[in-house]
Amino acid sequence: MLILGIDSSTKYLNITLNDGHASHYGIRFSREKGFMVNIISCIDMVFRKAGKSISDVDLFSVNIGPGDFTGTRIGLSVAKMLSFVREKPLYGISATDVCAVQLLADSCVKINRLLKSNESVLLLPVLDVKRNEILFSIYEASLAESANPVFMYTIGESNIFLNKISADNLIDFEEFAGELDRKFLFEAVITAPGSKPIVFASGTAFHEYKELFSDIKKLNYGFYLDKKAFYPDALYLNLCALYRDANKSKNHLQQQVLDTREPLLDVQILAPMKKGVLGVYNITAKLQAALNPPSPHKSEHISGDSVFREGDRVMQMKNNYKIEWRKKTANGGVEDGTGAFNGDLGTIYQIHESDRSLSVIFDDERLAVFDYTHIDELELAYCISIHKSQGSEFPIVILPMFGAASQMMTRNLLYTAVTRAKRQVVCIGRRDALMSMVNNNRTDRRYTALCNRLSELKGLGV
Repeated sequence: MLILGIDSSTKYLNITLNDGHASHYGIRFSREKGFMVNIISCIDMVFRKAGKSISDVDLFSVNIGPGDFTGTRIGLSVAKMLSFVREKPLYGISATDVCAVQLLADSCVKINRLLKSNESVLLLPVLDVKRNEILFSIYEASLAESANPVFMYTIGESNIFLNKISADNLIDFEEFAGELDRKFLFEAVITAPGSKPIVFASGTAFHEYKELFSDIKKLNYGFYLDKKAFYPDALYLNLCALYRDANKSKNHLQQQVLDTREPLLDVQILAPMKKGVLGVYNITAKLQAALNPPSPHKSEHISGDSVFREGDRVMQMKNNYKIEWRKKTANGGVEDGTGAFNGDLGTIYQIHESDRSLSVIFDDERLAVFDYTHIDELELAYCISIHKSQGSEFPIVILPMFGAASQMMTRNLLYTAVTRAKRQVVCIGRRDALMSMVNNNRTDRRYTALCNRLSELKGLGV
C-alpha cells in the first residue's frame, strides 16, 4: 500500500511516500524556501524522485496540528483535494500522536528493555503553539495490548503498544514543570501505580524554549530528551495512518459511539439491577477483567467477593468525614483536608500490603489512604446501579437495555439514568426494552405513615 504523507505543521514541510514500512522517498523544505506557495511542485518533485505518480497512491495522510496555523491549513487543504480527486482515504493525524510514535520508534530498543524489566515508560510530546504557550500530552508504552492503542511498534518478538492516557494540555511554558508533576501523579495511576516512570520527551517546544528540559529534569523522574524528534517526520505520520487503516473498523466504532478519548474517566455504565447477566456485579467483573486484568506489575487485594487491583475504578459508598486526604494545587503547593463522600469516584493508586492499606486518587485529584478496616466503604465502579447514581453526573452514560421485571423497568428509572449524563447517552440492547420503560409509568404507593404521624404531632400541639 503506497501512502503519501504531508506534514506542514511546523516551519518545515515534510513529504514522504512509503509502501508500508519501507520508505520510498522523503523530502523536507524549510519555510524560507517558500514551500507555502510551492507545495504542489514539492509533492510533484517527490513523485519524480520516487518514480511514482499520484495514480499509484492508495492512502493519504496529513498532520492536523496543533502547530503552525497557516502551514497546517494549507497542508490539510491540499491533502483533502488530492484525496477527493483520487477518491482515496485520507487520515488526519494529530501532531502529538506523530511525535509520540516518532519517540517510540527512535528509542524502541531502550523502551523495550525497560518494559521487559517491569519499568513504567511514558512518552511526552510537547509542542510550541506560539505566544509563550505549549501543548503537551502523556502516552504510555506497554507490552500489554489495550482496548484502543494509538499505535503498535514491533521490535524483535515484542509488540509495544502506545496508549494516550491524558487529554491535550495547553499551558504557559513557564508553568509547564509544575503542571507536569501534578499530571504525572494523577495520570500514572493508569500505568504503574506507586512507581516512578521513565519519561521520553521531545517536540518543537524543547527547541523553541531551551530551558524547558532543564526545568522538568528537576522533577523526581527519569527523563530522556530525543532531539531527533523535535520536528515531525512524515514517515511516522504515514505509519500512524497505516495502523489506523488496518484497525479502522474498531476505531470507527469507538469514535462514532463514544465521544471521548478517556473512556475510563468519562464513561459510566448504569444498570437497573445488581444481579443477573446484565446486573451490576456481572458487568463489573467482565469489565475489570477486560480493562484492568491481573498483572505482575499491579498489586491486588481480595476483600469478600471483590478483588481490588491497582488501576481499578472505585466508588465511595458512604460518607466518611474523618478520612484525611492530600491534593496538589495548581501553583505547586499542597492542600490537606478531610472527608470522602457517598458517590465520590476515583482510581486505586497503590495497594500497600505491608501496612494493610490502599490509596485512592479521586476524580478531583484528592489522594486518600484507606486501611483495610474501611475497605468496605469502597466498591468497584465499572458499573453501578441507577439507584446509586442518583445525585451524580457523568460525561457519558451507557445503559444496557435487555428487559427485566416490569417493576424495575419504569419510566422514572429511565429518566433518572438518562439525566445522569452531561454530554452523551448510549443505549445498548433491544429497542422494545427501551420503549417498554418509556411506556411504563407505574409508581408504587409508599406506605410511610407520615400522615398519621403528622396528625399525632398536631394533636400534641407540636
